[in-house]
Order: sequence, then C-alpha cells, then structure tokens
Amino acid sequence: AVNVSEAIINAQFFPEIEHFDFANESLYKVMESYYNVRVQKATRYIEAVAAQGELTEHLAIPENYPVLLFQGITCADIRGKVVPVETFTTYYKTDKIKFYIDQTR
Repeated sequence: AVNVSEAIINAQFFPEIEHFDFANESLYKVMESYYNVRVQKATRYIEAVAAQGELTEHLAIPENYPVLLFQGITCADIRGKVVPVETFTTYYKTDKIKFYIDQTR
C-alpha cells in the first residue's frame, strides 16, 4: 500500500452511501452524480509524522518511519448553503509518493 485513508462523511446528506465501492469509485464523483452535491472548497493540512502501531503494518514500514499526514475538511453546496460534508485523514509513505497539486473548480 502507498497510503492509508479514513474519511468520515456526513450521512444525513448521503443516505446509503455505504453501498458504494470506493475502492473502485471516486467519493466526489459519487457525491456529484448520485446526490447532486458539488464540492466547493477544502481545507487541507500536511504534516510529516512518525508512523506508529497498525499504520506500520498497513504500509509495511518500520516503526517511526516518516510518513506524510494529510488531514482536512471538505465543504459542499447543499441546498444553497456551503457546509462540511467530509473530514479525512490520509497517511502516505514518503518513499513512494510525489505530489503535484493543481486544483481548479
């Protein structure tokens, strides 16, 4: 694995979202296509941290190995109001990842 992610979705806006296979589908495409909800903005934090516990097993790395921690909140327009719809945490292996970020909406 290159990363380990956890997303917490505001279920009141996305009934039965747990039935989608997000190993094969984009969360944001599902939000837009099935729920007519378009992401408007996101706040993301990036930090270098030392891997601990189960994370080391999932990423097949030694304890205290440096990883990049991404955390954030995603907001979308729902019925004319921009509200938080997702919080997420993702850990990336530093030897397997390169980022290029160019976001336009």
